[in-house]
Amino acid sequence: MKFSKWRNRRVLALALMLALTGLCNSTEVSGRLKLKNMAMAQTEHGRELLKYLVSCALQSNVSVSFDAAGQSFEYPGSLGLVPQWSRRALTLEEEQIISACILARTNYFGKTVKLSMRNESLPALRPDESELRDFPFFEASFFGNIFKAEPERFVCIGEAKAEREKRLEALLRVCSLGPANSPSLSSPHAEPGKSRCGLTIVGYCSSKPFLQNGQDYSRSALRIYLPGD
Repeated sequence: MKFSKWRNRRVLALALMLALTGLCNSTEVSGRLKLKNMAMAQTEHGRELLKYLVSCALQSNVSVSFDAAGQSFEYPGSLGLVPQWSRRALTLEEEQIISACILARTNYFGKTVKLSMRNESLPALRPDESELRDFPFFEASFFGNIFKAEPERFVCIGEAKAEREKRLEALLRVCSLGPANSPSLSSPHAEPGKSRCGLTIVGYCSSKPFLQNGQDYSRSALRIYLPGD
């Protein structure tokens, strides 16, 4: 998901409506659920974010379908982090979990990159031995709440290895990096203390900077690991 998609404030306001009401109608046919509120599905940006919300929240054996802009759409679930969202509103912690998933999967270039997403409190994100072996490089932890009236988006830095910036640029994972000198990698949203994707950089994860604005995000933060050398 390209970082600009979730920066649209109207799209995020519509996402909040889904968080407060639930994603789907109660009817289900062979694992296909019907989208409850169609407002978010009316624009390309809204559909793009909706696709990732469904992927983060629901299991792989269900999908969400709807008709919009003269087309039929069907978005499959994947990670199953909050499957209950299909039938009820999100709790605060569930909002944070889905938000962390969206932030962690955001890509400045809009490219798909293989990664390992981890959180031991969520069964779906407990890595097996092969995942631990194949994805050893701790990039960053992502956390926040995109459903708030004033969205909160944070990132803390993982391993402080030499050549970290060049390595992440080569892997097309730059949302945990500060502003770049290269014009091709600089962000129009770059601000002091912000990442190239506009997230607030809150230091190294080892310092446990998960208490932000009076909210403890430690349980919902998602750690991202990337392939080794």
